[in-house]
Formats: sequence, structure tokens, C-alpha cells
Amino acid sequence: MLKVRVNSKKTNKKIYVPVPYALFNVAISIATSKFVRRKIQESINKKKAINNEIIEDSFQFPELDKEQLKLVVKELKKYRGLEIVHVIDKDGEEVVITL
Repeated sequence: MLKVRVNSKKTNKKIYVPVPYALFNVAISIATSKFVRRKIQESINKKKAINNEIIEDSFQFPELDKEQLKLVVKELKKYRGLEIVHVIDKDGEEVVITL
């Protein structure tokens, strides 16, 4: 489970958000679907008009491999307790993301 913790010294509030790995698997299934990929590509390829000239972007959104991404999530499960992000700003705000 991914754990996101935010501490605010200014307002003296603590926020804790647990994100289960099953949610990652759902997000991977949605992100790798043909429908989502097609919609992303359509939004990238929208024609833009600059000074009455039509410019079309030629960027191709890469195809994501569902099985490879699920293997990444499976590997992350082996490193429980690993701190991915630990940031403290000058105002005392703290953000910690832990596996």
C-alpha cells in the first residue's frame, strides 16, 4: 500500500491517504485501454491555429504494455517501507510518500 502523508506546521493539520495497490491495477487497466489511448491521441492531434495557419502536432502517444506495468507494481510490493519522497519546505510543510 502506498502511503501519502502531508503535515502542515502552519495550520497544524495532518493528512494521511493510503492508496492500495489494487487501485494501481485498476488505473493501469484504464490507462492501457484502446479507448483512453485513442482519446489522448485525438487531444494531442487537435489542429491549432496560429496567425491563421493550421499547425498539427505530430507527437505519437506511446502504447503502454499492461503486463509490464503490472510487473512494476508487483516489484514495488517487495520494497515496503521504502520512502520515495520526503520533502520539507521552508514554511514547515512536509510531504512523505512511502511504499
